[in-house]
Amino acid sequence: MWRFIMGVGIGGDYPLSATITSEYAATRIRGRMMTAVFAAQGWGQFSAAIVALVVVSAFKKQSGYSAQNGFQTQD
Repeated sequence: MWRFIMGVGIGGDYPLSATITSEYAATRIRGRMMTAVFAAQGWGQFSAAIVALVVVSAFKKQSGYSAQNGFQTQD
């Protein structure tokens, strides 16, 4: 439920951040600001993937999952 609500909020934030930036930025730097807005979204997605990779790697042994054998029960 909360993930859906967060998705709706983030989905609304993407177009609004670009719109607000383009409306309030000075004409001479508007292009740079729009580039920064869209580049920041890409860098945010990239950094989230790196953080997820680090977290999964850190907890790999605790999960009991092996690529060869699948999930194993710990006795």
